[in-house]
Amino acid sequence: MAGALATDSYGDLYAAVDGNPGTIVEFSPIGDLRAQWSSFGSGVTSTFTPGGIAVGSDGAVYVTDTSSMGPRVLEFSATGQPLTSWSVATSTDTYRASPEGISVDATGDVYVVDENNQCVKMYAPVPDHTAPVTTAQGADGKWHNEQVTLTFTGTDNPGGSGVAYTEARTENLLSAIGWQDWTKVDPSDPAVDVLAPKNHGNDGKTVVQYRSADKAGNVEDPPKEVTVLID
Repeated sequence: MAGALATDSYGDLYAAVDGNPGTIVEFSPIGDLRAQWSSFGSGVTSTFTPGGIAVGSDGAVYVTDTSSMGPRVLEFSATGQPLTSWSVATSTDTYRASPEGISVDATGDVYVVDENNQCVKMYAPVPDHTAPVTTAQGADGKWHNEQVTLTFTGTDNPGGSGVAYTEARTENLLSAIGWQDWTKVDPSDPAVDVLAPKNHGNDGKTVVQYRSADKAGNVEDPPKEVTVLID
C-alpha cells in the first residue's frame, strides 16, 4: 500500500512513502512541509517499509511495517520520535503476517488489516505518552494590594489515562529561599491563594509555576508559569 495517507485533528496530512528505507512525510493543511523521518530510533531494526498509516486522537502516528524487521506496528509522536512498537504475528497465523491498512478509533483501539491471513487484528490502546495541559485563571497582569486567587485546571488528551494531579509552587524573585516545594492542588477546590511577598522584592512580583501529571506518569514539562503582581 505505497503512498498511504492520514490526517490529524488539525488537518495536517501524513504520507507513508514506500522505499528503502520508507519515509513518513508531514504537511500542513496548505502543503508546507512540517517534518519527515525514515527511521524508528537507531540500530539494525530502525528501518521500515510502511504499509498503512493512521493518526490517533492524541496526535500519535501509527505505521504498519511490512519489512523484514516486521511484521509490526510502529508508534511515533507527531514529530517522528519513536514511542513504542509491537509485532502483529500470532501463533494462529496460517501465513506470515502482512500488516497493511491500519486505523485508530476514538477510544484508542488499533485495528490492523493482515492481508496474507485475510483478517483484521484489534489491539487495546497503547500506553498514554502525552502529558496533560494546565490552564490558570486569576492572574490579570494588574497590580493588587491584597492576595490574589488563582484557579488551575488540568486537562488530559482525548483518550488519555486521565489527570492524576495538578500542582503549583511559587518563588519571590529576590527571595534567598527560592522556589517553594510543589504543592498538590485539591481537585474539589482548585483555588490557590498567592499572598503578598514579605519583602516585596522585585516590586512585589511573585512567579507561580504550575503543571499536571496523568495516570500514565506523563508530567507537563516544562511547567507553565505566571507572574502575580502584589504590592
